Amino acid sequence: MSYPGQPPGGYGGQPPGGYGGPPHSGTGGWGAPPPPPPPPPGGYGGSFGRPNSEPPASQGSAIGALICNGLGLCLCWPLGLIGLILAIIALVQTTTSPSTARVLTLIAWVLFGVSAVIGIIYFALYGSILFAELSSSSY
Repeated sequence: MSYPGQPPGGYGGQPPGGYGGPPHSGTGGWGAPPPPPPPPPGGYGGSFGRPNSEPPASQGSAIGALICNGLGLCLCWPLGLIGLILAIIALVQTTTSPSTARVLTLIAWVLFGVSAVIGIIYFALYGSILFAELSSSSY
């Protein structure tokens, strides 16, 4: 059925302005859909600003080195001060640079061990000299 003023051919034929409608590619629409976006780097949720994917270092060893070197410093072991400083730096570096924190903690433990051995030798040497002096004196 056609109304007066309406061109023949259905719903008005082609619209003015050269619009020809959607292309017919045989896929039933506008063509193939775009590919999905790539996944974020660094696993689930991205890397959250960390430059490396290395897990953070354990703080327990650094805290132990801090306490032991503080005790060594109280016992007047000179290497206790250096070990104490390295243990503090290792505690600060546990989340930002885990490999550096592990190395600093290891060095702090080695310094504590060396200073403990030196302290034991010092105590044994001067303790034996003091004991010999006290036992040879007559009252």
